[in-house]
Amino acid sequence: MKSALQKRWIGRWVIAVAFIHMAFTPVLYLKEISAWLAGNGPVELAPFQQDAGNWFFMFGLPLLLAGYLIDWMEKQRIGGYPAGLALLLAITTGIGIALYPESGFYLLIPAIVALWLRRDTGQALPA
Repeated sequence: MKSALQKRWIGRWVIAVAFIHMAFTPVLYLKEISAWLAGNGPVELAPFQQDAGNWFFMFGLPLLLAGYLIDWMEKQRIGGYPAGLALLLAITTGIGIALYPESGFYLLIPAIVALWLRRDTGQALPA
């Protein structure tokens, strides 16, 4: 029986968080998206409103890529992840939580912990 650390779930978790993040963009930034789709463009919105909506969606894309690559490494049974992967994800998450405590950045903590525990062991995952 595989432990939770040995199962293939980290990349899928990060992918799910990325999809949730991007799916919530129209919910949280409906005014901004509506103005843009109406042909008024972003000019009638305050710069912060424009930037917040854009960055909210755009952050989901690299997160999706990171999740895909982590899932690929799990599928290939690469057991020793670069320690920098967990560290950079932890720094990004920490900054996100500090700047926006009511956000969903907390959802990345389980993946970060699992990546850190699997870091640089050089051992392939069991079949």
